Amino acid sequence: MFSLEDSVAELKRRLRHEMSQRRRNVAPGKQAAASLQLCRRLSALPPWQRASVIAGYRPTQGEIDPTGALTARQKRGAVVAWPRVGTCRPRLAFHLIASPADWTAGAFGISEPRPSCTSVPAQSVDAFLVPGLAFDPKGRRLGWGGGFYDELGAALPCPGRTILVGVAHDFQVVPHCPAGSFDVAVDWVVTDKQVIRCDKQNPLTDYSS
Repeated sequence: MFSLEDSVAELKRRLRHEMSQRRRNVAPGKQAAASLQLCRRLSALPPWQRASVIAGYRPTQGEIDPTGALTARQKRGAVVAWPRVGTCRPRLAFHLIASPADWTAGAFGISEPRPSCTSVPAQSVDAFLVPGLAFDPKGRRLGWGGGFYDELGAALPCPGRTILVGVAHDFQVVPHCPAGSFDVAVDWVVTDKQVIRCDKQNPLTDYSS
């Protein structure tokens, strides 16, 4: 007989397989169009507009690309930090990129800042972009199972000051995302088609123009 945690693990496994396949099957033209729409919606989000320090990510394995929104905020004076995988918990550390030479091959084949790049304390970041395989309207998130963003979210000292923004293709939003006791929910979910504020009072809010 499955325990509750075993059942959650099996549901996660099935959903990971389904969503990873669907992401890989997105044609390049549709990927570019979806990323453009994501960036429009993200750029119109009031908490994103107010953030002065933002943490991004480099897309991989069919992840939607938020680079346009990050570049736009940087041009308006925001500081953009990028994740690097380390060994101390939380294992995600954040650094500035000053030139293309600052990138190096990192964990899981994803480019990341060199260790010598200027570090940005996670506590100083106003908004984190959080990739994932699936999200639901309550902010529950399914990642690859490494727990990197769950560690990060649990370590943030001031709930409400820093926001976690899940970003994904719209098909990655599901009615109920399986989550365990250590999974950290995001505050917002932004896709190419909608913006979701993850609370019971206002579950669906679209700030797109």
